[in-house]
Amino acid sequence: MSESPCARYDLTVVWSSTNSVARGLISPRDLSILIKVSKEENTVIIASQSVEREDCPPRDKYVRAQSYPWGAKMERVNGDPNKTRVTRVFHIDLKGKLPRSLVDATVPHILTKSYEELTDYLKKNGLFVE
Repeated sequence: MSESPCARYDLTVVWSSTNSVARGLISPRDLSILIKVSKEENTVIIASQSVEREDCPPRDKYVRAQSYPWGAKMERVNGDPNKTRVTRVFHIDLKGKLPRSLVDATVPHILTKSYEELTDYLKKNGLFVE
């Protein structure tokens, strides 16, 4: 008996938010995203984009960000079980009127934090390549 291909996929909606950053110069953002996770033997592939849902309405005092389709591939590095290669492609619109220099200065922190949260989510749900 072979495994159903559907058994390798996880589909979920995540409603997340960020705190204000840059000493309050960037307002808090919220985001409702659909995430699909595919797990193979040594690889996890994630695809995601924003979705609008009645049970995830925009929050007061938050700017609703827009995540266009993005993806990530996390794969075990051959020969070293303690390393994972991560390839991530994304396109997000933070919305609002933000100076480009401020966005450029804060995006690395936001990306690092989002990667940590994604890794925690994958580990919690048994989808992280160990």
